[in-house]
Amino acid sequence: MAKGKNVKVCIVICTYRRFDVLPEAIESALAQDYQSDNLEIIVVDNSGQPSLSDSFAKPYASHKNLKYIVEPTPGLSRARNIGWRNTTADIIAYMDDDAIAEPNWVQSLAEAFHASGQEAAVVGGMVKPIWPTAKPTWIHKFNEGFLSIVDWGGERRVTNDKEWLAGTNVSFRRSLLKKFGGFDEALGRTETSLLSNEEIALVAKIKSSGGHTIYAPEAIVHHMISPTRLSHDWFRRRSFWQAISDLIMHSNEQLVPEHVWDGIAKYFRKLPAPSRTPAGFFANPSDPELFHEQLNAIYCMVRMMGHGLPCPATPLLEPKIAA
Repeated sequence: MAKGKNVKVCIVICTYRRFDVLPEAIESALAQDYQSDNLEIIVVDNSGQPSLSDSFAKPYASHKNLKYIVEPTPGLSRARNIGWRNTTADIIAYMDDDAIAEPNWVQSLAEAFHASGQEAAVVGGMVKPIWPTAKPTWIHKFNEGFLSIVDWGGERRVTNDKEWLAGTNVSFRRSLLKKFGGFDEALGRTETSLLSNEEIALVAKIKSSGGHTIYAPEAIVHHMISPTRLSHDWFRRRSFWQAISDLIMHSNEQLVPEHVWDGIAKYFRKLPAPSRTPAGFFANPSDPELFHEQLNAIYCMVRMMGHGLPCPATPLLEPKIAA
C-alpha cells in the first residue's frame, strides 16, 4: 500500500432521515486534511423520501469528489455495501450521519494502515461523545458502547479480544470487503429494529483469515448523542436487540442454563422482594450498577428464550446466605 496521502480513501456516510445533522458530517468529510485527488466521499441515503433527498443533495452537486446516492431499500448494512461497491478506493472509511470527523481523521487512518503492514485489515479510532446536555448519571461506563463511544486509551496497537471498534469510526481494505462479500444484510439497523453485529461478523471473518484489527486513538470522530437515546427505555430496547443480534450470529452456540439464569437472578436478588416480578424489568434505577445488571438480565432472558433453555430447578431468586 502506498504511504501516507498517496493511498486512495473513500469516506462512506450512511444516512436515514437525518437531514438535520447530516450537513455537519459531510462538511467534516470535505474538510479533511488529505490530498483531494486521493479522497472520495460517498453519501448513501436510504431515507425512502426521494424528493427530500434530491433537494438536500443539490448543494453538493458541485463537489467533484462527492457522490450522493439515493438507495430505495432501507437498511444500514445494505447502505454500507452500496458505498464500497461504488468506489475503487483502496480504503473505505465509514462514519455515521451524526458524526463529525477531526480534520486529520483520514490521514491518521491511512498512516495506521501503512505503519501496521499488510496484515492490517481494519483500522478504527476513538469516538468521543457530544452530549446534548450532561451525561445521565444512570448510564454505566460499560453501557456507553451502546452509544458507539470508544476510548481504549493508550497507543496504536492490534486490538485484543475485549476491544472493539465502532461503525462510526472504522475503515476496511476494499479488497477484503470484496473478498468476504461485505456486510451481512441480515444484520444491521433497519427502519424497525436495532439489529447490530454486522461489523463484528465481518471483522470475525477477516481476523480468521489472518487480518489484524488496529486501534488508532489519534483517528478521532465526535459522535452526537441523540436525546431520544438517553432514556431507560431506549437502553432496554437496545439490550433486547443486541441479544437478538447475537442469537442470529451465534445460532448454534451452546448455552449453560445456570449461567444464563444467574445473570437474571443477580439483578432480581438486588430488588426488594415485592419487586421481583416481571415489572422489575421495567424499573428505572438511578444507580448505574443496578441498571447495568437490569440490561444484562434482559439480555440473558432473551438469549434463554431464543435458545429454548429451561429454568433450573434451583431457587436462584432467593437471597444468597453466607455459610
